Amino acid sequence: MSVQVYVNGDLIPVADIERWERKRTLHVARVLRRRLGEPLPEISRDAADLAAMREALAAAKLRVDADRLRDMLRWQTTVSGWSTKLINAVSLGKRKFSVTEIFVEGCSAADMLDRYFGLMLHNSPRNRRLGLAACPDHYVLESHGDTVQEVIETTGGSPMPSRFFIYYGVEDGLQSPKDPLFPHQAAGVCCLADGTAIGGVRHQLRDHGDGLHARLTVEFPRALLPFMIAQHRMHLACEFFRWFTDLLDPANLDREVAA
Repeated sequence: MSVQVYVNGDLIPVADIERWERKRTLHVARVLRRRLGEPLPEISRDAADLAAMREALAAAKLRVDADRLRDMLRWQTTVSGWSTKLINAVSLGKRKFSVTEIFVEGCSAADMLDRYFGLMLHNSPRNRRLGLAACPDHYVLESHGDTVQEVIETTGGSPMPSRFFIYYGVEDGLQSPKDPLFPHQAAGVCCLADGTAIGGVRHQLRDHGDGLHARLTVEFPRALLPFMIAQHRMHLACEFFRWFTDLLDPANLDREVAA
């Protein structure tokens, strides 16, 4: 099984993705140590095993429930929400796109999309673990009903985490184009808790060779700094590289994940 990641047509080496993940893991570990008193001895600048660091960080988050993580980050997500509203207003309704493309062997586009929605919209202990382990900047990924997902994460190069809701299947207001060459998609509008639309996602998939081609797009307010758009490409690379890898692991191919 092979997973290859491209940004602006250039292949991103796995080492670059892991370097970004390691940097963000160290940052989030500091946050958890300060807020939760978690020792996290496996996570340090001289730690050699990134997989062990990844599991230690996810385990620290899993030791507390989602409500405690919400409370812990409430001040930051509130300030982030105010900042996002301001950037949204300055953008006058226009958007920028953060795009990452991934090619995966050994799975059809339709099958992967089913597994993805199963992971995103089916709350379970295993899905929570897979969601949190995919990217160090994930804090809460929780579905509310069949089509709405709550997300608390640090997007791109933001200085603090955001809290928003993805309304899958709602495309009104999305500005990224639907490509007819990609018959499968996970698309939806992203809103703050008060209903303010701040962007959206349009993740499109198609069969390609003996696998699939995914074009992953996140819409942000146009006034967002280019650095943050570029950093979110690496966020997408990290989380989807891990998700696609984990969802093709035979150990994860059960109803809990793929429901």
